[in-house]
Amino acid sequence: MVLSRQLLSLTLYSLIGSIALGQNDRSTEEAAEATSNPAPVSGALDLDSWQIEKEFLFTPIALQQWYDLGLQSDSDLPPERRASLKPIIGKFLASRCRVSIRDQPVAFTLDRIHFIQPDASEFSPIDPDDTVLAGETWISVVFAAPHSDPRQALQLEWDLIPETDGSVTVKVADPEGTRIFELNRLNPALNIRGRFRPEERAPPTPAPSVNQGNSQKIAVPYLTITLLLAGILV
Repeated sequence: MVLSRQLLSLTLYSLIGSIALGQNDRSTEEAAEATSNPAPVSGALDLDSWQIEKEFLFTPIALQQWYDLGLQSDSDLPPERRASLKPIIGKFLASRCRVSIRDQPVAFTLDRIHFIQPDASEFSPIDPDDTVLAGETWISVVFAAPHSDPRQALQLEWDLIPETDGSVTVKVADPEGTRIFELNRLNPALNIRGRFRPEERAPPTPAPSVNQGNSQKIAVPYLTITLLLAGILV
């Protein structure tokens, strides 16, 4: 009787383990599928102690909900076409999705634009000489600004919400890790504060200044001068 109960318990545990393993496998597959099929529109904030980076990540086709690039999913994007699109896209996004601190807008400058494609685990830059399809391409556009006061919270107003999905995922990275937020038309704003260690907020110690123009007079006793002259004349 005891042996039968033990066998029944082992069978039950094996069944539970198989179910859990199957769920883990499905979760892994779903995560891999999400990585290989990223959202057509998403964003990110990278909060460094001394710099803020705002990133737009989208497909050229998705961007045409707000700005017509004259592209179809099967449109070819040779190197020269991608190069001509970069300044157009950068200029359009320069004023979108405002970031402010204490109701004062942060002045960003365009830092970099890359055409990229997803692979098994991450995005990879497109080879400069390759021709790709617009429907299989993503664009990463990064704006940067100095982070003058990490103690203050940032307000992000995301105004690029797709008509189809109705929501956008925004990742916020700081020294403590990455947080993920879902923004939509009813809640398009984000109030976030970077998590910094006290030593990361302290400004670097400035190098000592050398003022060559401020010379100082050195007093030399008369006896020392007399002895020096006597030594020279002897």
